[in-house]
Amino acid sequence: MSEILMKNLFYLISCCFTISCNSNNNTSIKQTLDHDARIIEDTIQLPGIVSYKTVYFHNDDIYYQAMDMPGKESFKCFSLKHKQLIWSKNINQMGINMGVIASTGEYVVPTLSDSVYLIDTNGKARILKLEDRCKINPLIYKNNIILQDRGIGLKCFDTRTLQELWTIRQKQGGATMSHPFLVDSNIIYILDDMHLQSANAGNGMVNWSVSVNDSLNIQLLYGLYSNLVFVLSTDLKQTHFITAFDVATGNKIWKEKVDSSIEVWETSMIVTDEKLFCRGDHSIFVYDIKNGANLKNYEYKVRLGTNLVADKNGNIFFGLDNNMLMKIDRNGKDSPIIFNEKINYLYSHKGTIFLYSYPKLYSLKAF
Repeated sequence: MSEILMKNLFYLISCCFTISCNSNNNTSIKQTLDHDARIIEDTIQLPGIVSYKTVYFHNDDIYYQAMDMPGKESFKCFSLKHKQLIWSKNINQMGINMGVIASTGEYVVPTLSDSVYLIDTNGKARILKLEDRCKINPLIYKNNIILQDRGIGLKCFDTRTLQELWTIRQKQGGATMSHPFLVDSNIIYILDDMHLQSANAGNGMVNWSVSVNDSLNIQLLYGLYSNLVFVLSTDLKQTHFITAFDVATGNKIWKEKVDSSIEVWETSMIVTDEKLFCRGDHSIFVYDIKNGANLKNYEYKVRLGTNLVADKNGNIFFGLDNNMLMKIDRNGKDSPIIFNEKINYLYSHKGTIFLYSYPKLYSLKAF
């Protein structure tokens, strides 16, 4: 075979190989895009670098804190319906607390300073001054705002006049409060290191107070479901416990030792089908809602990277650190859903699951 013929044959083989490789790459890319298209209902570009733990959904609007540029922070309101920014308010010293909509239609959000902002639909703000600062998400009860004034206790203010209506003082020198829950006309909260209390949201009068044993330096209101409130506590041996209390009476229903790898600072729990799902480091732990018995553990080779959320069908979703979206269905089967971007946080609103992957917010199709 001549040298020229050999060169031509080599060139022909090279071209075929290149075409084949490009075809395979294009097919792979197309499959990736097709897969994303199958799970994504809509894509929304949120302005600014979103502090994703502060995102609050209300009707067709999203409220959140953002970093627009170094040293420039803001509160923003974005319309889901029209996909446009409604207002943006430049405010520094923002924390990681989520705001809430008051009876006046204003968005109420605390900061790391002693100022709490109430921002109306046009972006105009009123300021409520505290003695120190608020470290919890505000609660709204009728026409009132319930906040924590750090180191002092819970305070209630009239939304329209910003007049203080009542105060529940925590123990002097006690730990700052965990985020309280509103149950009908009552609030449930941790008063100090040792006590769980319930009080009337209208007048601040205490309904009941119980001591929580085994607490050392970590005590959180872990979650609320139906007639139960869950407290996560740690003893001197750093053993974790979940205790379930009746919200009406404060009676202890059950108390169980739980896995030590349950996330303490990144707490996330969901209740579906009488089962309590708790986030761990590399695991999801499932407990019986009636007695706290451990029902099942899901183990993963990589760390969990997000919170837990549930859709309207009772399916549980969460993200892993390898950008894999996981689903646990009502039958207890877990399965991966391929996603090709960093999963920062998940939200559930009106039965729809939203996934935030900077700088985009995706609404997911029902699975």
